[in-house]
Amino acid sequence: MKKILYITIFFLLFISSNLFAQQTEICTSINDKIVLKNKKELVKSWEKRLKKEGFDVKITTIEMISTNNNQITIVGTNSDRTIKTAIAIIEKNGKYYQNTNIPNITCLGTSNGCYPELNEGNWICTPANVSATSNACTKITSIEIL
Repeated sequence: MKKILYITIFFLLFISSNLFAQQTEICTSINDKIVLKNKKELVKSWEKRLKKEGFDVKITTIEMISTNNNQITIVGTNSDRTIKTAIAIIEKNGKYYQNTNIPNITCLGTSNGCYPELNEGNWICTPANVSATSNACTKITSIEIL
């Protein structure tokens, strides 16, 4: 009976430690400007996720986008700009984390289009020009917390 109690307590402690795991702070504010804390780690995690999705690419460009409605996204692009991946950022107590309510996105398409855009909490892959069809882009969403 005592052994069962110890196992139960250990199990509950293990579960609670996973439930309250700390998210990684992705950005910080310096002189009222939001900047990446660790670009190298972000790129490494994205390339690992992309490899799981079947794309063995290197992220060569990172861009932070802040919209008029205070949504912040970080977009990574490969060298020929045919693969673009992004995450949404949320501010909590002056620190910036991945918004875990919004999945990651990867947009596949041409080098001059198929760009990830966050629209009212939902990702879309926008073509570069209005004459392009939605078939020019492929959208992949996934959930992986950094």
